[in-house]
Amino acid sequence: MRFIQDTMYDLLLLENQIPFLVLEDIFGCTISKFDQTTSLYDIIHPILELVSPLIMPNLKSTFGSNTTPKHILGILHEHYRFAEDINLSPFGIPQLPTAVELDKSGLNFEPFHYIESPLKMDVKSCRRPCFSCSWGKPTLRMPRLIIHEYTALILGNLIAYEQLSYDVAQYFTSYIIAMDALIQTEQDIEKLIESGVLVNYLGQNNEAASLINNLGKELITRGFFLL
Repeated sequence: MRFIQDTMYDLLLLENQIPFLVLEDIFGCTISKFDQTTSLYDIIHPILELVSPLIMPNLKSTFGSNTTPKHILGILHEHYRFAEDINLSPFGIPQLPTAVELDKSGLNFEPFHYIESPLKMDVKSCRRPCFSCSWGKPTLRMPRLIIHEYTALILGNLIAYEQLSYDVAQYFTSYIIAMDALIQTEQDIEKLIESGVLVNYLGQNNEAASLINNLGKELITRGFFLL
């Protein structure tokens, strides 16, 4: 079982990517000859269904897209495509306080899933106390992130794909830049865990903080998505 799991994640390494057109040719010369009812997507889709919920759950499938994917990692990246581009690049990268600082200023955190834009973050303001905004405080709504032993591999390769591909939107680059700003200490991790926007399976909160901070080092952005 461990071998199968490791192999599945090896398929997401940027250096292991094979052009999708080549995969289709290989599939046509092998499996397709014996089973014409099965497509290449029928094989790849279950792999991505296993991987995607391990970092952010409830992603919509984009296999119905008319565009031909570049490779398997590219298909996974497409799962997180924004419904429309939200680009704040004219103002640069926003200077975000840490999670603890935002909490002290009266901001709540809430896990929220945008079906059309899984990586989107926004701030919901409440003028009066309500169920979703306790005591009328504004709430930063953001996707729930699950941190485990493979998170650095998955996010790291998706970010590397964005950094090396000029025609690929930098959704994960923007997300990690934001998370790197929010998380500076173990206390920031604790606050996000308490709020339900982060699940840490690494055990130690300092390990989770180091993982996010290491992913956020020396990133170059061509446009900031999220808010």
